[in-house]
Amino acid sequence: MLLFVVPKSRVATLWAEIENQIGAQFKWTGVLDTRSEIKSAELAGTGHHVMLVNWSHVLDRMYVLAGSDDVKSDIGQLRGLAQAQDAQAFLPIHPEELSPAIGSRMAGYTRLIDDVVDSRGVLEGWMDVRKLRATPRRYGYGRYFRLRGVTGDFWFGINHELWASGAATPLWLSLTDQIGSVSIAVARQLKVEVSDGCVPIYPRLGVEYDEILDGVASQIRRLAVILAHEGGQAMNIGFDKEYKRLEAAFKRQVIEDNRDLKIESTYLPNIVPKGPVDYVLIAMEPSTGVSGRKTAAADSWSQSGRNFTWSFEDFILHYCMRKYLCRDGESYHITDLAKGAIAAGLAGKKRSEKYERWYPHLERELRLLSNQEKTRIIAIGKVVADFLKTKDLCERVESVYHYSWRTASHRNKAMEPWKEEFQEFCRRIDEDDFKKSIEEVLRDADMEQYLPYRPQGGVPIRLTEYRRKLMFYYKKRFEQLRDVQHIVLSL
Repeated sequence: MLLFVVPKSRVATLWAEIENQIGAQFKWTGVLDTRSEIKSAELAGTGHHVMLVNWSHVLDRMYVLAGSDDVKSDIGQLRGLAQAQDAQAFLPIHPEELSPAIGSRMAGYTRLIDDVVDSRGVLEGWMDVRKLRATPRRYGYGRYFRLRGVTGDFWFGINHELWASGAATPLWLSLTDQIGSVSIAVARQLKVEVSDGCVPIYPRLGVEYDEILDGVASQIRRLAVILAHEGGQAMNIGFDKEYKRLEAAFKRQVIEDNRDLKIESTYLPNIVPKGPVDYVLIAMEPSTGVSGRKTAAADSWSQSGRNFTWSFEDFILHYCMRKYLCRDGESYHITDLAKGAIAAGLAGKKRSEKYERWYPHLERELRLLSNQEKTRIIAIGKVVADFLKTKDLCERVESVYHYSWRTASHRNKAMEPWKEEFQEFCRRIDEDDFKKSIEEVLRDADMEQYLPYRPQGGVPIRLTEYRRKLMFYYKKRFEQLRDVQHIVLSL
């Protein structure tokens, strides 16, 4: 028998070459085995066989049959060498690999790397490239930069070697200047493997270039936040600036809605988040509360206040999210699908068209708020839930009732199984704890001028039975939703 032991990646091409060389002089009587691990054939009239096997298969069998641990250890080293050789093998070139489309794609990656650094990081102020040059490495093109507030230089670019190792992306960010514990923290929070001091950066699939660009920049910006925090430099790099850009787009959309849809609405800002969050609640649109009246109240509030800080019920929602939805260290944000405050009686006018106009802004907002596959979304009310079900934000949309008096009967019905528990809940309510929560919300909203808080009309804080029921409903519903996986944001 003539036995060839070859790299696994060369089995197919070398067997074809053996057939070509030997077949010219001998007649093959039959192939005995054509499995990928073993190929064997008999040479007619000689009684001899030719066999080809990859060395990983041979070493695996030897390891199983080895008696002592010392022998197994030696074989294990050989297996590692064989795997390394297979990984470095130059495979035969196939026609499709010479397609111009591949060259075009590689040029596109180069453009993407430059735009992430220049048009996002540097322009938005969270990257610095002074005295640093675009420097390709042996394994691909890339750019050096610094992240604001983080010590050390970084390199972002193409790494063909890590790509070939099995990772589903050509784009990598080098963390070689970061200490090991920081790299471990990055891997833990981003749920990725750090390979040779590099973090994989995954481009979005099936979308236009600007969305790919925003997605890649967002991943690096998110990583910068983690590095700053782990290094004891708590800050949100670029987040505030990006959110201000979002607010500017919200204001423009309100103006366009008023013009195109012939409605009268006023931009009402939400509480500005400090960074990515774990939960996002999405309501319909702000309301001035009075049908047919101009939005002067909302316009006045928008100059000094924030949405979801108007009423007892607003603060009950905040309180319940803080106490019953978020665990220690988790955060939340409440937003509206449309950001234009409008009279209650006019809110339904051209609502479907308005929501479609606002949806791209909501997607952009959610991407900015996304906490790396941990963020969960919850709709407030059936209208928003039905609209979001037509999108692909998460596996399945869940909702809570709005705190409006119009939904009170539905909330009461949902609470029927817990009547006895509600009575015990009422006895344990701490109004001072609730007041403290209100103060925290107003401070987070930079609205200390409204302390001590007095709701609309200056009525003292009082938790009526209606409000206690609302609080209890949110408690039960949030406890149901806090660990649900199918509401995780999937943008």
